[in-house]
Amino acid sequence: MNSFLQMNKMTQRFMNPTLRLSSWAGLTALLAGCSLVNSFDDVQEGFDASGAGGSSSGGSGTTGGAGGTADASSGGGGAAATGGSAGSGAPDAGNGGTGGEVNTGPNEGAIVLSGRTPDDVPAIVVLDPANPTVPLDTEEFNGEIYGIAHEASADEWYLFEEDVNAGPQDPFFLHRRTLNTHTGAWETISTTKVPATTLDGQIVVLRGALAYVSYLLGEAGPPAVATTFLDITDPVEVTAITTERILDGFTSLGLLGLKPAAAGIQGGDVSMLLKGNCVTPDGGVQDCEARLMRYTLASNLTFQSRGVSDVIGRLGSIGGVGYVERDRSYLIALPPEFSEVQPANCATGANLTGTGSLQEFGRDNMPNGQPAFDFPIQANRISSVTLSRCDNVVFVNSIASDQAITSIPLGGTASDTVGRQCINDPAGVLVYEEYTKRIFRTTLAGVFAYEYNDNPTSPNVSVIGSLNGLGIDRFRALATRSSGALCF
Repeated sequence: MNSFLQMNKMTQRFMNPTLRLSSWAGLTALLAGCSLVNSFDDVQEGFDASGAGGSSSGGSGTTGGAGGTADASSGGGGAAATGGSAGSGAPDAGNGGTGGEVNTGPNEGAIVLSGRTPDDVPAIVVLDPANPTVPLDTEEFNGEIYGIAHEASADEWYLFEEDVNAGPQDPFFLHRRTLNTHTGAWETISTTKVPATTLDGQIVVLRGALAYVSYLLGEAGPPAVATTFLDITDPVEVTAITTERILDGFTSLGLLGLKPAAAGIQGGDVSMLLKGNCVTPDGGVQDCEARLMRYTLASNLTFQSRGVSDVIGRLGSIGGVGYVERDRSYLIALPPEFSEVQPANCATGANLTGTGSLQEFGRDNMPNGQPAFDFPIQANRISSVTLSRCDNVVFVNSIASDQAITSIPLGGTASDTVGRQCINDPAGVLVYEEYTKRIFRTTLAGVFAYEYNDNPTSPNVSVIGSLNGLGIDRFRALATRSSGALCF
């Protein structure tokens, strides 16, 4: 085991993984206009009406391809909330929570959210997505929880905790756990020291492996960013595979991962979404390339670097993208060219003349041969994208000059329509919760809940309200429990 990996073996558990089923599917559509509905939805009991959003609207689409199932993970470029200063004290594996008697029924939906208590102590809360205003469990930590991920087949959770006694580039603690979703009670499998994750906590779970954006250990000067790969095939022990520096001159916007198409095969594909090679024309706005840097873990978890893609889009200096995994491919939402962007009025649709592009990329990092799906947007930054994999609907959170959640159907029929829900807070990370078909959005100001209308041909979201009284704020990371192959 590598020297930086120090294992605290807590509990040994062996599980039979359930298989995730998926199929290839195309993506193509063309937007053709929009109509407006100026109305607020009733705020549901237990939620706060403030800050969640405003009016909603719909649009129409024309052609498109067939859809399929997809992985449930999602992300966005640089939209993670920031937290306060770290606490003090010795590294701690956590107290495992205070959940009640274990329910013997199967696990269902869950939300795990990290932040800080009113006393400035790092903590996580476990929420029931059907009743998220009352935490099932709250657990305090010594260090900040910068990243949270769930793996469906083994039903395991991975939490990255900062070591408060170390420097910013020194190892973090990786907590590997299981969760009883009925009580919020945790069971620790192991705690391992691993290379520190970045502030964005970009994590993907492959089959038998974990990949995440990290810092290179022990280098002088500004922190160097890399991708770290860990072997998690042993039920207790986590070991290092490799840590790979990202492309010079580029920064990471996000990390995407695909498990092998064949069931039971270890490894998978990882792509880092990059932004760099920026130029500033005379009197112009900075113009940057967006590319994909691809890696592969073979079935024996040996590492291969697969090179860098062609330019997939262009971004301004503050431009951002969103991304999500779907089937055996990636969906990446790109904003319009900077020159197209003007301030817009989301509620009225004024100046809504920009066009965003939802593109699909296959395992070879080249477009899948399908046209991009265009959608209305008047912002040069997309903070996050999430996906209803069973209904094949993508939800895009745009910020800055056009604050909205855009709901995009991927079914591809002439009657499909695109919906837009205006939001009041300019930033956020979207997560789709499969069991309740709700969307949760974390921001610096709080956590907001939205109801998906369960209509894959004319999707939209409506405001439920904000989640207050959770016992933590300054939110850092959020993850939901994936059901794997199930649809509801």
